[in-house]
Amino acid sequence: MGGVYNPETREPVELLPQQNLFVEEDGNALPCKVIKVGQDNVLPVDMVFTIDVSGSMDDEQDQVRRGVVDFAQELESKGLNVRFGLVTYEGDLKGSLDFGTAQELSDYLNGYRSSYRNRSPMEILARNAGKTKGENGMFAIAFAHHHFNYRDDAQKVFVNFTDEPNQIEGAYHYTTQLACQLTDISVHTVWSGGHFNDWSRIYERPWEMSDCSNGVAMEVRSDASDLNLRELPIVQVMTSSVLVECASRNPNQSHTVTITVQDINADGTVTYENLIYEK
Repeated sequence: MGGVYNPETREPVELLPQQNLFVEEDGNALPCKVIKVGQDNVLPVDMVFTIDVSGSMDDEQDQVRRGVVDFAQELESKGLNVRFGLVTYEGDLKGSLDFGTAQELSDYLNGYRSSYRNRSPMEILARNAGKTKGENGMFAIAFAHHHFNYRDDAQKVFVNFTDEPNQIEGAYHYTTQLACQLTDISVHTVWSGGHFNDWSRIYERPWEMSDCSNGVAMEVRSDASDLNLRELPIVQVMTSSVLVECASRNPNQSHTVTITVQDINADGTVTYENLIYEK
């Protein structure tokens, strides 16, 4: 499993079975052991940047584009096993790039620049994916989660950039709570909207997607001049990956498995129902 970090301290959590890591199978505690996989054997990461490109983001666009490309290039330069994808959105999806290298991401972002070009079938699929009445980052995340070509063993990491609420009118399936239900993802939020007073049932706080998915919420200036994606704990999480081995009472049947991690001021639990173990 990927490394776990404390969202309060933003430091990785050292997992210790029966001390701060608890695994239950159908309500019964399982004996487990934790094996650190080491720097040379970290889990791969498939990372998707979802970027609000609506008119209100004009002041931020150049900084966001540069910040994303610089961050992707830095992760590659560290030798980490990471690929990059992209979805741009307003009330609809404006474009998408399935997983590739930092250079491919740079080429796409530098070619986008408010122009419309013929692209891959994934681009066409995004353009025809429907629309919401306002900006909805969860819509973009759900599109990538469903359609992109993930590696089987990869951690799914999203970084969502916006200055608008997650607007769900006419798109009630794409509430921030969907990020909580997609238990295989982490969503980080970069918010550049400053102080906003009109939160409501249909104007959701976008960082709620981070609160329940082991993500971090970062606030930057309205022009994103202080954007520094290195503050996200992505490298720390990747390099603190562990292998957790537990002894099932019956490995040949499906089970409900609950995993709980406890740390100072930050406990987390995830449950998988009808889980079938790989042989």
